[in-house]
Amino acid sequence: MIGRLKDHELERGMRRLMYSGAAAPPSLPQFVRLCRTVGDAPDVDEGPRVPALPRPADWQGDQWDVAANRHLVAHLLRELRANPHKYGQPASYLAMRATTRRENPHADASPEFMRAVETLVAYTRAWAQDMREMAAESGGVVPVDLQRAAWEDCMARAEADIATQRRAA
Repeated sequence: MIGRLKDHELERGMRRLMYSGAAAPPSLPQFVRLCRTVGDAPDVDEGPRVPALPRPADWQGDQWDVAANRHLVAHLLRELRANPHKYGQPASYLAMRATTRRENPHADASPEFMRAVETLVAYTRAWAQDMREMAAESGGVVPVDLQRAAWEDCMARAEADIATQRRAA
């Protein structure tokens, strides 16, 4: 039965077991319930929760900024999954967790990686601006296929710029 549980379910069950305060281990069916119960249950303690970060008070973004950021994260995940060092040396997990990150926001990421990310962000912002302008011209609606084509074009140009930067370095 335990072999049928997914990794995230086992992690959830172990976390709940640690914070349950029970004097004895649960039966197998009880443990499986701890693993598989989604959301809050009155008799299940998740342990300490990480509070959601508040939105910065000065954020001036709109729906296109949100969409652009989501597209960028998906693009980065696809590219870095295929080649973790495509843009250079990313920041290590430990460096990103360190409290000294406040003094060095780029942690131990290579300058090459940071330049590549800056280029991708610049093209992402350009895409969001293009979408705003298209929406204004068309009464607020930009067809999804047009959004997708514009995004793919922006990322193709960004990747070409990054390749040029890497050859020049």
